[in-house]
Amino acid sequence: MSNKNKKFFLISIIFSLVYGAFLYFTTKDKNERIDYILKKELDNLNIHYTLTTTSFYAYAKRDMKSTIQKDEKIIDILSKAQSSSKEQRALLREKLYKLVKPLYKKMLRRGILQFQFVFPDNRSFLRVHKLDKFDDDLSDVRYTYKFTNENKRDSGGFEQGRTAHAFRFVFPIFDKGNNHLGAVEISLASEYIQESLSAFSNIHSHFIVAKNVFDTKSWDSKHMVTNYVPSIEHKDYLFTSQKSSYTIEKLNSTKKIIDSLRDKIDANFAHKKEFVIYKLMSDDAKVIAFLPVKNFKDKKVVAYLVSYTDNKNIYDIYFEYILRNIITLFMFIFVAYFIYKELSHKEELQMEVNDKTRELKEINENLEMKVSKGVETNMKQQMQLFEQSKMAMMGTMIGNIAHQWRQPLGVISSTASGLKAQQELSILKEDNIPKMMDNISDQVNYLSETINTFRNFLKEKKEIQKVVLQDRINISLSIVGVALKDNHIELIKNIDENNPIEITMVIGELSQVIINIVNNAKDVLLEKNIQDPCVRLELFKENNRAIITIEDNAGGIPEDILPHIFDEYFTTKDDSKGTGLGLFMGHKIITESLNGKLYAKNGQNGAKFFIELPLNS
Repeated sequence: MSNKNKKFFLISIIFSLVYGAFLYFTTKDKNERIDYILKKELDNLNIHYTLTTTSFYAYAKRDMKSTIQKDEKIIDILSKAQSSSKEQRALLREKLYKLVKPLYKKMLRRGILQFQFVFPDNRSFLRVHKLDKFDDDLSDVRYTYKFTNENKRDSGGFEQGRTAHAFRFVFPIFDKGNNHLGAVEISLASEYIQESLSAFSNIHSHFIVAKNVFDTKSWDSKHMVTNYVPSIEHKDYLFTSQKSSYTIEKLNSTKKIIDSLRDKIDANFAHKKEFVIYKLMSDDAKVIAFLPVKNFKDKKVVAYLVSYTDNKNIYDIYFEYILRNIITLFMFIFVAYFIYKELSHKEELQMEVNDKTRELKEINENLEMKVSKGVETNMKQQMQLFEQSKMAMMGTMIGNIAHQWRQPLGVISSTASGLKAQQELSILKEDNIPKMMDNISDQVNYLSETINTFRNFLKEKKEIQKVVLQDRINISLSIVGVALKDNHIELIKNIDENNPIEITMVIGELSQVIINIVNNAKDVLLEKNIQDPCVRLELFKENNRAIITIEDNAGGIPEDILPHIFDEYFTTKDDSKGTGLGLFMGHKIITESLNGKLYAKNGQNGAKFFIELPLNS
């Protein structure tokens, strides 16, 4: 293998490892962000499901305690029916039906499926929803009746009957002497939960029930209260189709999505636990959440509440992930190619110099030693110029991004180190964890916004939004606030929050400028060891322009330097701390992208920067 090929191979290995590490961390970040969104989707479904069933139970218990149990006529009828003849029970049943019929009509509007009275031995006395069916023994069919009558206390939950499943709540009934008269059932149809989620929460959902909870001879019977069709999610489940806002037609439109996720769905169904999956679409993502529903009797999973929602955030995360990796890959390839070409060119130059030197040596063997030394000195000067040129080109390429990322990465590192140190010293307070995590998240968001800013500069058309200027300033200050506070620098903010100023801009650009200026102020305050250091930021309107001022008390900028602070590569910092691109880029953003002005003056106590932005017409 030639020396040239060895260098190419070595460069390829190094950059492959670096890009592999970058890909690993970006993939991990992408997956964590998507997992967080999916968990929120599942939590949202769970919360609305719990609120719906809990509120129904409260309504049912209110009807029982305030209306049924306190109605002396109802209690008297049930007392008499305990030992009455068949003919007497028929009269009492008719009388009871007339008494509770107005209540039943109100219940129907709340999604009630069944309203029934049973004796202590679990025999049906009156089905308000089905008058012609009574005197049948429900002991082996409905465990809720058996539980309530045996224990004389409330029972409730998801349960399958002969003809329909429902969320059933059964309450014991007593006379004035506390004699047990039986129980009353108030059941909520699962379709009501579906309709509630769709109407009030904009969540399209439906119930699927396991086939094995039905009698195999009756699950497809025409006499069943609820209509069932095979579920598209799983072959062993039936879909509740009656009155559902998520119709069969809508489900069929998503069948291709379900089929593409079949393996994941089947694997999760085997665990009988809640889960959520998603499928990327053309411009968003379809999120499908599965919430298990347990039977009241044995607490086994017999049904699922399934929701379908669209989530563009997942699509955006994927798009950002792919774009970031593509840009980084091309940048790495370019840098690797550039280094390879420079090293190859250096080798060629060296070979050429060696050849020329050898020729000169052969022709001028008798020349004086002074000439020989002059040639050698000239060669060293040429190599130095070559190295300077190479570094300048590499600095131009990566300087913009590296300069903007240095401070956020430092904050992330210090915050994470502080969190770890507090945990190791057992002084970590639980209340501090969300604040520190929010700080890290803010810094990561700024990194992402910085990438988007550089990306937008490359586009012909920039994406702009109408925003409140106070909000953008507060976001910027929240990012640098910890760094100022940690260095005991007071932040004085004079902003009128009650009169929002709207402006149209590219998100992230103004924040980049403000953060850079505040960071520069912090650095000079620390460098000069100023007593009682402070940074003052003000916002006001003047002549149809919004003006932001940022002032420190570090003594000001020397007058001979002041005209050059916005020049490219101009910096007063050490090479390890700055490249001279921050204010240059800030001036470019304000003047070219936001059509404003950025300039600086020396105030009474220090440097004062002015950002002038035209207001929306």
